Amino acid sequence: EVRTAMKQTGIAVDFKLREELDPDSSFEELIVVQLKGRCEMDISPILFDERGPSALAFTHSSEGEILPFSSVLCDRLRTSIRTVMGGDDFKRGNFLLGRAIGRVLSHEFFHILGNTSGHGKDGIAKRSLTAGQLISEQLRFEKADANLLRMRMHPAPPGPAIHTDLP
Repeated sequence: EVRTAMKQTGIAVDFKLREELDPDSSFEELIVVQLKGRCEMDISPILFDERGPSALAFTHSSEGEILPFSSVLCDRLRTSIRTVMGGDDFKRGNFLLGRAIGRVLSHEFFHILGNTSGHGKDGIAKRSLTAGQLISEQLRFEKADANLLRMRMHPAPPGPAIHTDLP
């Protein structure tokens, strides 16, 4: 899901588990993601959180600087999408949870790769995504947001340098 979302930005994404890396690994860009909680669907009853909507993921920052570290709160995400699932959705619950995790991660990657705490008007970069959007058949970046990422990751080369001997 992340690869699909990021494809429209021209950014290729590759995932590695920590145990797959050797000590000499190096990367041009690196984002560390922590999945917290249980990241699989179950058939337990839905417990409603009376405190209202809560964050499903977050990206760390320090002194206003966006850091390449994100956390996905799988328990909250699982509870959220269960509220809109019905019928055959439960047969493919882990697939839908994976889709939701991918979309939440794509949203967090927008912040990191775009070096912004801002949000888009619509699509994956929107400030708040509904549970229905997280498991819907399609959710992509708005064109302006995809272009922002493309420009941040692949800036246009500078124009020609002009030299002069004039004082």
